[in-house]
Amino acid sequence: MSKGIEQEIKLLIAKQYHSKIWNMPLIKQVLQKDSIKNLKLLSTYYDTRDYKLANAGMAYRIRKNGKNYEATVKTMGETVGGFSSRHEYTVSLAKKKVTLSGFAPEFDEKLQTLTADDELLKLFDVTINRKICLLQISPETVVEMAVDEGEVQAEGISQPISEIELEIKKGNISDLLIYVTSLAQKLPVFVENRSKFQRGLELLKNTANKVGELSKLPYLDKEENSETEIKKVFYYELDKILVGQNIVAKKDELPNADVLLLPAWEAVLALWKTVETFVPKEDYKAIAINLQAIVQPLRALASLHSWQRCWQDINNTGYGIAQGTLLQKLLLEEEKSLLKGINKDIHAGHYSYQCFFMLAYLTGHSWQEAALLQLNHFLGYCWKNWQKLFDMVPPTKWPEDQKLSTQVFQLAQGLTILGYFVKTGKLNKTNYKNLEELTTRMNNLFQDQLSPEAARSLCKGVNNKLLNRDVGILQGFLLAQEIRNWKKIAKLGEKLYKK
Repeated sequence: MSKGIEQEIKLLIAKQYHSKIWNMPLIKQVLQKDSIKNLKLLSTYYDTRDYKLANAGMAYRIRKNGKNYEATVKTMGETVGGFSSRHEYTVSLAKKKVTLSGFAPEFDEKLQTLTADDELLKLFDVTINRKICLLQISPETVVEMAVDEGEVQAEGISQPISEIELEIKKGNISDLLIYVTSLAQKLPVFVENRSKFQRGLELLKNTANKVGELSKLPYLDKEENSETEIKKVFYYELDKILVGQNIVAKKDELPNADVLLLPAWEAVLALWKTVETFVPKEDYKAIAINLQAIVQPLRALASLHSWQRCWQDINNTGYGIAQGTLLQKLLLEEEKSLLKGINKDIHAGHYSYQCFFMLAYLTGHSWQEAALLQLNHFLGYCWKNWQKLFDMVPPTKWPEDQKLSTQVFQLAQGLTILGYFVKTGKLNKTNYKNLEELTTRMNNLFQDQLSPEAARSLCKGVNNKLLNRDVGILQGFLLAQEIRNWKKIAKLGEKLYKK
């Protein structure tokens, strides 16, 4: 019997890259000699008729490796950004026969009580051709890399498997995340938060169109240190991006990239602004620049979609007697161009790289000052820091300073994100509600803006009177919305500012 905690990252990889992996210097330089093995694995998963094990967060598997059999029970642990941590119990078998004993005394009793008199029935098979090796990725850390190609088969339906598993055999998570960051820079990878067991269950239920599962919403304790608690939210938002990009990578979902990905990227950027005090200046600036570069095309897409909706409203209501179709054509062309760039970023692995870079940085770096502060004290500090902006310029003057209004928005957004989990001190329920409305309005305002520079870029030098007229109508419509929004934002700001 063997038991332990399985800690691994599971990455989806296109089949075409399987041979490339083994020739990459990143792999060859850390490969332990004579550790490469080729295996053919046949795994059969079992459960009771009413899925008692799955409902209890367990998976039961019998695996054939050559002539040997082994039974394994895994518990469903936490998975974030493809990294999972699960308890695993394994026992060798003389033949392919279900056993409920030999794993661990305390676990055997739990397993037998849970299944009672129910028979464990076959659910599905997973056939894998696996190539494994050991990688010494740092002086302290050794990981087993498994490159898998195969399929899940359930009731005559199958789904292909093409992935890399990197399991820690010795060492720490931080080293693994740093290594995966380097890998993502060289090779387009996507995360897979679902285990093979979960994918098999989805296939049984004909829901195999799923492309990942989101980690659970974190619980924050306001009396715990702020570093630990804030990083939970970072991990959650980064996981949303990694899972969301799997969806956006599908052609039909690409036009929704701004809806599916932008809020999480904006949240990461806002949280990063919130913790600026605790991060070395050079690190803060470099990561902020990288995040801005990722976010910018998604913001542009969100703005374009806003302009399209407004132009449709104008035409539906007859506002300004809009007649031309050229503007609509140019909006569609610009959307196509933006989607092409976003799709390229996703499939080139830029999103994965930035997410893993952030995960590695957050895991490997401690904010000493933040660790000394309870979360409620940190939120109080953030609130005071945000209020200093009111002393510099009152809300009625925010429209005159784009840089300041952006800073107001980012800090308010960071407070809103953290306030969703913890309300304390000045960040009480009433202030949180006003703050949430303020950030929503400011977000919509920034998305709706159509500057003269953006209008000229949109027209692409086309000299057409009707087009210029329609662009002017759209700008006027958006400007009227902007003025109304700023007035409401000013009122909300005044409510939130108390000396």
